[in-house]
Amino acid sequence: MYNNFNTNIRVYLIFCDISNFRNWVNKSIKAETFFDNLEKLKSALTELCSIDYDYKSPTPAEQLSELIEDEQRFIQEFLARSWVSVISDASKLKTEQGRKNKIEKYFKELAQYSDYFSDETNLMIEKAKSEVPDYNCSKATKREKDLIFLNSTEKALLNHKQIIENLPNSNGNYSWLYDNKLLFENIIGNTIPNDVFTDILKLILMSYDYKKAARFIRIKYKFSTQYAIEIYVTASRMLHSRTRIIELSKLFGFYSIGVHSSPCPICKAMAGRVFKFSEAEIGTNYPPFCRHNCANALPFNK
Repeated sequence: MYNNFNTNIRVYLIFCDISNFRNWVNKSIKAETFFDNLEKLKSALTELCSIDYDYKSPTPAEQLSELIEDEQRFIQEFLARSWVSVISDASKLKTEQGRKNKIEKYFKELAQYSDYFSDETNLMIEKAKSEVPDYNCSKATKREKDLIFLNSTEKALLNHKQIIENLPNSNGNYSWLYDNKLLFENIIGNTIPNDVFTDILKLILMSYDYKKAARFIRIKYKFSTQYAIEIYVTASRMLHSRTRIIELSKLFGFYSIGVHSSPCPICKAMAGRVFKFSEAEIGTNYPPFCRHNCANALPFNK
């Protein structure tokens, strides 16, 4: 790939592709998507191994070796995701025959990739075939319940895909937040991947409470629960603050900064300071100032 570019650019572009292939290997629920990206991932790593370049560890050779060694684990994790997804979809069908057809189609599609399966993986598939499907997921493990929640939420978020795509050409609070990703990252104190930020916007659009939103972010992106809560609440708070500034500036001339009993150093330094509403800037002199959200604005007139 990219043979017309110099070595540095070629390696960079292939690594970008590898990141995308890995993403689909780790999250896809469709057999065609999973195995297609698995092969592309192997091919890209193999190509990097053939390029004379000063790689840092883990090198492409190390990554390829690890991928081959763990291939059955990746396949089995895919099978678990896809099985939960197909059971969840089948449970929504009205007839038993419809549910049966859904399950049979799933196993028929898997059969095309039988050459990939180890004996252990084949036993896993045969076990699923022989059991009566648990359409109510009453026996689901916590991991399976998380996968069901992730799958259903992903589908719900698709309803807002068009809105997100139109934000760069729109006005309003959501467009403002979309345009101020850098401000959001400054407040959070970390770089936030675009797909995480986009999902946060969709979750806010759907009015998800912080617990459900954080659960989705935690499961999908492997973040800690606390960090998932903090980034979602901060994004929501930024939108709320923008609205509050517009509303309260019509009623009050000033505001002071209040903090809770154990503020972070950033918010502690702002405690008690007074500012004019006409000069309010979120993240600079109007909260939130940090991802812990330990400051608030108290409006007043002199």
